[in-house]
Amino acid sequence: MIPDNTTARLDRQGGDLHADPKGAHLRSDLSARAQWEYNQPEEERDAVADAASRDGAAFSRVARPLGGSAGGRRSDPGAGWRRAGVGLDVIDLGLAGGVGAGYRFSVGSGTAEALVDVYYSPYWETYTEGSNTFNYSTTLIIVGVRANWLFNYPSQSKGLYELVGTGFFVGSYSWENYNITTDYTEGNDYVASGTILNLGLGYAFNRRVEVRAEVPVLVFFGAYGSASAVAIPITASVLFRF
Repeated sequence: MIPDNTTARLDRQGGDLHADPKGAHLRSDLSARAQWEYNQPEEERDAVADAASRDGAAFSRVARPLGGSAGGRRSDPGAGWRRAGVGLDVIDLGLAGGVGAGYRFSVGSGTAEALVDVYYSPYWETYTEGSNTFNYSTTLIIVGVRANWLFNYPSQSKGLYELVGTGFFVGSYSWENYNITTDYTEGNDYVASGTILNLGLGYAFNRRVEVRAEVPVLVFFGAYGSASAVAIPITASVLFRF
C-alpha cells in the first residue's frame, strides 16, 4: 500500500510505478516530455527550437537595463587615444595649439575617458610709440587633466555623441616688452590654476578616428576675498586611437 503522502503515477514511458514522496511526478512529466519530443518529426522539433530562441531574444531585449546600450553602441574595452587640436579664446581671440593623450574605458553600461592636454600659445608683435620701437611677446602654456562622460557613444560604428566633464588645470603666462631704441626690457611671469567644466560634441568616423568640438570653461582660483577669473575657450581637435 502506498502512503497517502506519496504521489504515485504511472510513468508514461515504461508504465512503471514510482513512489517518490517529492519527485515522482516531476520525473514523470520530464520523461513524458522527452518521449513526446523524440517522437515528433525533425521539422517540428526544429520549429519548436527556433520559437524558443526567438522568445529568449525578445525577453533579453525587454529585460535590458534602461542604462544599457543597444544597436552596437556599448563601449569597447579600454583603449588609448592621442589627439591634436587648436583652441580659441573667445574673449581676446588668442589662438593656441595643443596635443594630448587619454584612455577610454567602460563604466557600467556607459563610456568614460581620462585625458591630459597641453596647450601652447605664443604671440609677438613689433610696434612703435613716438620715436621708440618695441618688440612685444607673450607665452601661454596650459596643462589640463579631465575626466569626461560620453553619451550615446557609437563604439562600433560612426555617429554623433555628446560629452560632459570636469577636471583641473595649471597655467603659466609670461610677457616681455623690449624697447629696441633704448635697449630696455620689462616683463613678468605668472602661474595660475583652477577647475575645468567641459561640454562638447564629438563625431566618430570609425573606431580609430574622431573629431570633437569642446568648450572647456576655465575657472581660475582667486585669492581669498577676491573674485575668480573665468576664461571661455573653444577647442577643436582630432583624435586617433593607438
